[in-house]
Amino acid sequence: MKTRTATSATLAVLLLALPPVGGAEPSYSDPQPRIESEVVAIPPEDPADPTVWDVLFTWQGDPDATYFLQASFDLEEWFYLPDVMAGVDDEMESGFENVTGENGSPAAFLRAIAVEAEPGAPEDGDADRDRLTNGLELTTYETDPLVDDTDDDGLLDGDEVLSYLSDPLDSDSDGDGLGDGDEILVHFSNPNATDSDGDGINDGVEVNTHGSDPAHTDTDGDGISDDDEITQGTSITNPDTDGDGLPDGIDPNPTTPDFTTSAATVLKVWAPLE
Repeated sequence: MKTRTATSATLAVLLLALPPVGGAEPSYSDPQPRIESEVVAIPPEDPADPTVWDVLFTWQGDPDATYFLQASFDLEEWFYLPDVMAGVDDEMESGFENVTGENGSPAAFLRAIAVEAEPGAPEDGDADRDRLTNGLELTTYETDPLVDDTDDDGLLDGDEVLSYLSDPLDSDSDGDGLGDGDEILVHFSNPNATDSDGDGINDGVEVNTHGSDPAHTDTDGDGISDDDEITQGTSITNPDTDGDGLPDGIDPNPTTPDFTTSAATVLKVWAPLE
């Protein structure tokens, strides 16, 4: 990105009716940000190559605002530029160089999003209150500084980075089929481990296929680990698979009901040696 002084003799001004916040745009926190809509494209410095443009954006600043800058190649998908700027009571400008275009038209457009200014340097503020500074979101984690949960997994970006060490850009950091928010808030499993309890079964498979607990190796507490139950054909969630009154862990035939052997007898036979 480059900031330069604009001169009317060198500017071709393009005014665009940019889409409002909403719909495909991020859902920003209140107060609703203002979107500036003047995009200025500087003609190519090398007339022999009309496909390379410098793009400069100017707008009237507000000293009570902080400005986030976005660019787009199609006016539909917008991405953040790495700078965040403190507003001033004067014309403000920003842009970048050497943008590839087609047929002599600019390939990129710029806009500024204004939010209420916070005390201190704008890069040290936290516009979306997600525990990550604006600067860190823009330059380190590439998260949305105006959306507190960029990947929409139910966890604040800052909590993912600082507390859970999960990826704030990926709703399923470990790719196990369970969202990070569900792992942390519902199942108490590890969002960075595909098999949180180490029982040999993927967390997502435990929850979505078997209905078992991804945070405990023996979901039904019958003395047989979940993976061993799958191997031998007993239930992961029912401690007495065959319903004969004997827990699978002490039942000689846990898949075949045996009502001739009492639980007391089996318990005595299987009791550990003193």
